[in-house]
Amino acid sequence: MAAGNLTLGRRDAPVALERLTRRLGVIPGRGACAHPDGAVRLTTSALRVFAADLGEHVRGRPCRGAGDPPLFPLPERG
Repeated sequence: MAAGNLTLGRRDAPVALERLTRRLGVIPGRGACAHPDGAVRLTTSALRVFAADLGEHVRGRPCRGAGDPPLFPLPERG
């Protein structure tokens, strides 16, 4: 799971980020509707906006807000 590897700062996070970035470049214009293009734009935007936080995760460190309480209620992990 690439997202987990990125957000949890696993050792293969740099590889997962490179794979995600490469895949984002081949998806636009390939769907029968606009959904794939919209998903690529959303993901590309998130990667740009959260680049600093993602960089910390890729280096195996927590991002700036790691110790802060969540902004929204989160379900219990089990």
